[in-house]
Amino acid sequence: MKTFLLLLIALSSCFGVNSMGQELRHLRLMEKQKYEQNLLTELISAPLSIQKLQLNRLPVYNDTTDECDINLDNSIYLKDVKIIDAGDSMFTITKLNVDRKFEISQIKSIRFINHGFSKGLVYGVLASTAFWGIIGTAASGGSTKTGVWFLIGFVLGIPTGIITGIITEFATQDDIYDFGNANTAAKLSRLKYIMHEHKN
Repeated sequence: MKTFLLLLIALSSCFGVNSMGQELRHLRLMEKQKYEQNLLTELISAPLSIQKLQLNRLPVYNDTTDECDINLDNSIYLKDVKIIDAGDSMFTITKLNVDRKFEISQIKSIRFINHGFSKGLVYGVLASTAFWGIIGTAASGGSTKTGVWFLIGFVLGIPTGIITGIITEFATQDDIYDFGNANTAAKLSRLKYIMHEHKN
């Protein structure tokens, strides 16, 4: 009889433990589902820029310089990079979403390539349009054909703009900054000036 009672107690204990374990697993599953639902709600309600940042995990910089070429000591040449930060002794460049730090004392020169074709093209087209529009209107005594003269000026301005664009492209000089043998403090000051002047 005692053996039977002990067996019943053992069985009831096992069922109780199993039932408690099932309840704990159920509670954990509910908590996990609730957490995932809250996370999804926050992501959906977040601004689009935050959603992209969460999905892509790529850095986005608002303040960078234009693309430049940097010549460093030990024959290190950084081509088509953007400067994003400058500290007391280090500066940071980025290219293709990859960042890297270098010592400011290593800088020998920085070069910004200036392309003048687009500016020359725009100025040539505008100048031709204005010139022929004004001259044609004056020659015709201010007739109703003013719009035609401006159209003629625009059409003639396309080859004129291409020519001035090519001339401007070759005439435009690159901005080259030589750091020489200056100390780190002087190089840092010059670098911050360059970053301000060539802010993208």
